[in-house]
Amino acid sequence: MAYLDNQLKVESVSLPCHERSVRNCPWSANLWASYLKALERSHAEHSKVKEAMEQALQAGFSQGQDYQRLWLAFLDYLRRRIEAHSAQGDELLAPYLEDLRAAFQKAVEHLLQYASTEGDVCGPVLKYWAKVEAKVCHNLPRARELWNDITNQGRATDAQTWLDYANFERTFGDDKHYRKVLFRGMYAAVDWPETLGDLLLLFEREEGTLESLDTATEKYDAHMRRVLDKREKAAAREAAREAEQEAQKKMHRAEKKAEKKAERQAEKRREAEAKVFQRETPGQAKRKAQPPEEPPDTQEQATDKDGFKVPSVPAAKATAAEEPPSKKQKTEGEEQGEEKKERPKHGEVVKPDPLKEIRTVFLSNLAYDVEESQIEEAFKEVGEIEELRLVRDYKGRSKGFGYLVFTHMQSVEAALKRDRTPVNGRPVFVSKCNERNQFRFRTGMEKNKLFVKGIPFSVTEKELEELFGKYGELKGVRLVTYRNGHSKGIAYVEYANETSATVALVQTDGMTMGNQTLQVAISNPPARGYRPQGKEDGAEDGQQRTQYPLASQVASLGGGPKETGLRGRGRTQVSLMPRALQQRSATTVAKKPEVKQEQQEQPMEVSGSSSEGSKGLSNEDFRSMLLKK
Repeated sequence: MAYLDNQLKVESVSLPCHERSVRNCPWSANLWASYLKALERSHAEHSKVKEAMEQALQAGFSQGQDYQRLWLAFLDYLRRRIEAHSAQGDELLAPYLEDLRAAFQKAVEHLLQYASTEGDVCGPVLKYWAKVEAKVCHNLPRARELWNDITNQGRATDAQTWLDYANFERTFGDDKHYRKVLFRGMYAAVDWPETLGDLLLLFEREEGTLESLDTATEKYDAHMRRVLDKREKAAAREAAREAEQEAQKKMHRAEKKAEKKAERQAEKRREAEAKVFQRETPGQAKRKAQPPEEPPDTQEQATDKDGFKVPSVPAAKATAAEEPPSKKQKTEGEEQGEEKKERPKHGEVVKPDPLKEIRTVFLSNLAYDVEESQIEEAFKEVGEIEELRLVRDYKGRSKGFGYLVFTHMQSVEAALKRDRTPVNGRPVFVSKCNERNQFRFRTGMEKNKLFVKGIPFSVTEKELEELFGKYGELKGVRLVTYRNGHSKGIAYVEYANETSATVALVQTDGMTMGNQTLQVAISNPPARGYRPQGKEDGAEDGQQRTQYPLASQVASLGGGPKETGLRGRGRTQVSLMPRALQQRSATTVAKKPEVKQEQQEQPMEVSGSSSEGSKGLSNEDFRSMLLKK
């Protein structure tokens, strides 16, 4: 269509094409606007253009913007129609002006019904009408009324609307109204009031007086302070809202992640339980053992003619399927009975709670068959217990550790003092929750503490307290035990002062207790990671010895024999040394005392023998020994 209108410019060709286009595509507002321009370009009668406009309005466009585009095209036609007849005089132009004003009024009324859904669709038409009133009709008061309608239709907060109004006053109005519009726009605009303020200050500086400039500057600065304050508050609210949304998103993601993790763990538990069930259940179905047939009643057994009982036919041997179940196999009744037993809960996920962790202690080295009531009984004197969680496996059996939660935080320190308290025959290790294991005892010299060894394994802490309590006030006695609760035969006795410890050391060192002799010394354990290799010159027992870095395995109670070496005892105890060398070595060891006695008489022989023993054997020596029979 653009080619027909701008290049070909043949009315007999372009008009039929425009008519076919709007007939085939009546929903296109651009085609209807192009059709109106083609009619105007071909100098068609006003009635035909008006008829085409009425047909376009009945086409049923889907958006208000399409009607706006159509009305603007028709209003342009009416305005150009007035300019074409401007030479006829004002009286003759009056009908044309009335047609234009009526069209503007009709367009505004028609477009108002789309303002609630599509925004300001009437604004461009009203601005166009105001400009026509000021320029063509020379009716400036009517134009200002139209601009007041524009600013009162919801666009008063838009700075661009006030800029257009200011430009209108700058073009068609006077300085008074121009300054007034800038002030109104600066106070009414929300998005960019500084644009109107800068334009106001520029106008006052170029065309106003000093007093008007000072007044405008003062009002502008005061208003901008309020605007900046509002913007900061709005930005803070927006940031808080975004932070809240982000926190909600993170929480939602964390919940989803936790749900997925819980689902994976549950799936793993189900798979593990299924595998265990497959291992415990035989592949073939268990068959119930058939009860042996009861022998017939002795009174009803058949007898022969002589009165003797006829022996019954022996029953066939039971087949493999009829054999009674083994001891390891469980009967169906037993399995059902075990299924009915309630197992302790397993797989519970406890969310970390910092306020709860500071009231929680970690219990380890528990007996696997310990009951919760036994643990609560051991710690009930410490404080009120809120919760006891024993960690269990998928079968509900205890894993030997758990968590003890107290009601009050002060109970935690008291519980830590009950470390290694025997519960069900085993010392319970008590530590803070989520704390790395650390050595709790001092490694330096403590003059008020005694180290005692050689204690019979049957001796208890109470017996040690009775023995050492006679020499002074005791702070505590700690009998060192293995993890299973059995005594190691050593203990630490702590006194309230050094004097009591010294008296006890003198009185108890070398004392016989049971069938063993006690060895008592001031507690001075070696530094961790070091062990003494020997005494210094003149050092006595109980004095400080020289310490060296560990070069070999540290000997400990419960370890293997020293002769096994660092790597322990070998898989085989068979000696791989030839027997001839073993006999020769035994002979050399047996003759060693004689060599010492004859050392002065036969020094050369001893030297030669020593050199021979230290000298290695060659292949020829081995050959001669093997052939010597």
